[in-house]
Amino acid sequence: MQKLMMTIFFKPETPEQAARRVELRKQRLLDNAERWLDAKLLYMVSQTGDEQRLQQYQELKKAFLATIPVMAGYVVLGIGFGMLLRARGYGVLWAFAMSLLIYAGSMQYVAIDLMTGGVSLIATALTTLAVNARHLFYGISMVDKYKVQKKKYFLFWTLTDETYSLVCSDEPEKSGDASTYYTYVSLFDYSYWVLGSVLGSL
Repeated sequence: MQKLMMTIFFKPETPEQAARRVELRKQRLLDNAERWLDAKLLYMVSQTGDEQRLQQYQELKKAFLATIPVMAGYVVLGIGFGMLLRARGYGVLWAFAMSLLIYAGSMQYVAIDLMTGGVSLIATALTTLAVNARHLFYGISMVDKYKVQKKKYFLFWTLTDETYSLVCSDEPEKSGDASTYYTYVSLFDYSYWVLGSVLGSL
């Protein structure tokens, strides 16, 4: 009887309704994040009367809001990496150093087995090249955009799949300070991964 009543009064969601619900939830999250940033930082920056700092804040806010989906993935995957690394006998310093110096999610997972399996340096180098070869093409496609940036070496170093998807369009160059936006997006994504790795290894 209970199942019959639920069938009558509670119709299951259609795929379109579910997608709409997820989209609304995402938009609420972004709106809340934007209000939080404005409440915490905008007033403080605006009090200085410095137009340049205000512009930098606008780019920081735009970059942070754009990287929220990346944060959700990087922190979770980073925690998984840190936990796996700790299970193999490597502590928080290893997790921090690997994420800071390697910064290649899939390769870092592979590296755990390479480190514990006694694999030769040649095999390790070939595996690294095979796993991360796509980043060469990412870098090549961004040369024209990044070569004029002051922090171009950092931008190339932090160019991952997700970061590339956020900086490859021409929109930042049309709507604001592209250099600041690129830097903040890269820095935020980098920080998310390192943070997740450290948390997972604690």
